[in-house]
Amino acid sequence: MKTIISIFFIMLIICNLMGDVNIGAGFDLPGNHIRDSYYSWLEPEETGTGAGSQLFAEILFNLPTSSILCFDVGIGSSVLFDRELDVREGRDQNFSFVPIYGFLQLGPKASDKPTIYIKPKLGYDVFMANENYRDDHKLEGGLYTGLGVGLVLSKGVFIEISYNAYTGGVKIPNKSTLEVEYTNISALLGIRIR
Repeated sequence: MKTIISIFFIMLIICNLMGDVNIGAGFDLPGNHIRDSYYSWLEPEETGTGAGSQLFAEILFNLPTSSILCFDVGIGSSVLFDRELDVREGRDQNFSFVPIYGFLQLGPKASDKPTIYIKPKLGYDVFMANENYRDDHKLEGGLYTGLGVGLVLSKGVFIEISYNAYTGGVKIPNKSTLEVEYTNISALLGIRIR
């Protein structure tokens, strides 16, 4: 996890040299976790998760648009800290994701008044889990999608509510990969540095 956080901050420094940067933190509401069963004839296992937190950084490039709309395109990444499955077995099963994504951000031109924006996101996520979760099996990342709606307050400070879907897999030897899907809603607080 230390390596991932180090990479995150290196990316933040590089991003700051290239364009506008969004940085911030978020609170993730308890989410929904679905994992294929080890046995193909059984239904996928659906469990809830505990709440979580995250850090994020994004680089934005403003594209020329009309006098009333602002259209940004960018890349970003976030680090979702471990969250625990709500399981009865008594074994702590923790997992996390690190999505790397592209996004579009559309909203009115910045002004002294609060402005709203919409942000669809699409990318790839790295999937990680503890030993109790993966049982010595290898993990695979997968598709990340998200949709955020935000409000720019003053001096670049913004809040955003985002729906996110992360996918991954657990590779079982001599069997197919067990698909994993995690969905949640995040409340983000950040600042845009120009």
